[in-house]
Amino acid sequence: MNRSQRHIHRWVWLSIIIILPLAIYFSLKDVSFNQYGHGDTVSIATNDQKLVYEEAGLTATVLESAEGNKLQLILGEPLKNASVLVYIPGSNGQKDRLLGQLKGVGTYVYNLNTRPEEIILYDAIKETEIKRLELKWD
Repeated sequence: MNRSQRHIHRWVWLSIIIILPLAIYFSLKDVSFNQYGHGDTVSIATNDQKLVYEEAGLTATVLESAEGNKLQLILGEPLKNASVLVYIPGSNGQKDRLLGQLKGVGTYVYNLNTRPEEIILYDAIKETEIKRLELKWD
């Protein structure tokens, strides 16, 4: 490298050092990393608890309380998908109302306005349906 190339090289790298962090900051400033929400983690005073779905690693329970019904999903084993969304299907059977996101093993609680027949677990990255949980209300 001759002297003029070293001088240009230095100024290019100094400008990259200044511009790149600013670009990253302004591009991530308005991004919400909790885009799909997460189940409530507060404790709920329930009057009744009804098991509506159970299989290995996943249990769904409806908590009936004065505030309204809540769906409690207990995920005992990690899912193989990185981003799992929980939907209530509409009248056409397709995903309609987003309840929240399953992020890993744990307990997730979602508000229910209706008594859904089933719940859809949907992979947001691959845009595929993972599983339909048929809820048993009786």
